[in-house]
Parts: sequence; structure tokens; C-alpha cells
Amino acid sequence: MDDPAGSDQRQWRLKHANGGTYGPYSTSELRAFAREGRIRGDSLLAQEGAGDTWRPATSWPDLGLNGGSLTGVPDRAVPPFPDEPARRPVSDPAFAHAVYGLYALGGILPILPLVAAIVGVMIAYVRKDTAIGMELESHYDWQIRTFWWGLVFFLLSFITTPVLIGIPAMAVTWIWFTYRVIKGWVRLMKREPIDDPTGLI
Repeated sequence: MDDPAGSDQRQWRLKHANGGTYGPYSTSELRAFAREGRIRGDSLLAQEGAGDTWRPATSWPDLGLNGGSLTGVPDRAVPPFPDEPARRPVSDPAFAHAVYGLYALGGILPILPLVAAIVGVMIAYVRKDTAIGMELESHYDWQIRTFWWGLVFFLLSFITTPVLIGIPAMAVTWIWFTYRVIKGWVRLMKREPIDDPTGLI
């Protein structure tokens, strides 16, 4: 079946009965999973970038998801067949807490702040693959982007210091960095994902 115009550009997240969310998948991938019996019409889907509105797959008639059953989704790659055991990725929130702690340490102490941030982002990179499809994945994305954007903003502030723009720019960068650490850490403590991990604020 050919996709309607533009439908292949959409990305979808899938929610399993165990509460885990997986994806994103393209429309073509979802249709392929349905034909193979890996997903069924009443599985919950949310369109990427459209908020957290979860609806049964049958609510999206152009997807044509009407076969198979869903028993477990191991990761972003391919859902298993119904008779395969569920293999959810396992991740420990302690590592995400450690990253926020290192970022906070780097933002408060004037001594070796970059070292603490580098250690933190390395942990985020290493642990990200263990959190695919879980709320922790958004936190690791948030932490990685916080590091790189913060580094870019700091370098730009440093370069412009001779023309008196750099000092207020550094202050703004510090406030922005602190805000992202606090926002992410609070949501992690509440076991909530970051709604838009690619956003600046």
C-alpha cells in the first residue's frame, strides 16, 4: 500500500501494555510491523512532535494497522513477534542523577568546572543506549545537548570578552545552564521525561 502524500515523513511512538514507550518509527515501519503480525490495531500510538496524545492505532485510519498482536518491544529497532519474550532495555536513574550532579558541581565551583561537565556528558553518552524507549532517554539527550550548547555559548562569550559583550554573555550562559540542570533534575526526581529534549529551554 502506498503512503498518502507526506505520511512517510511522520514519526510515531508506540506504547506497550507494560507502560514502556518505543520508537520513533516511520509510517512505513509501522505498516510493515502490522503485516508481520508484530503490532495490532488497538496498540497505542502518538505522533512525534504532537504532544503526548496517545490514541489506538485504529484512530489513524490511513496507517492501516489491523493485524497481529503486541506482547513486547525490546528497543527502537524491531518489535518482536507475539510469541517472543519482551526484552525491555534496563537503565538505572542513578546515572542520570550523577550527570545532573556533576553539571551542578561544575556550575557552582570555580575550580575545574569543565572537567566535571566532561565526566557528566561521558556518562550520558555511555548510558543513553541502555535507556532507549524509556523516559531516561530524553534526560540523556537533554544532558548531552546541555553540555555541547553550553560549551559553544561559553566559547563565544570568551571570544567576545575584549569587546565587553563576553562578560554579560557568560552570565546569561551560566543562568541558562543552571536552569537546564534544575529543570532536568526536578523532572527526573518526579520520574518524568523531558517533553522536548532538543529544545533550548
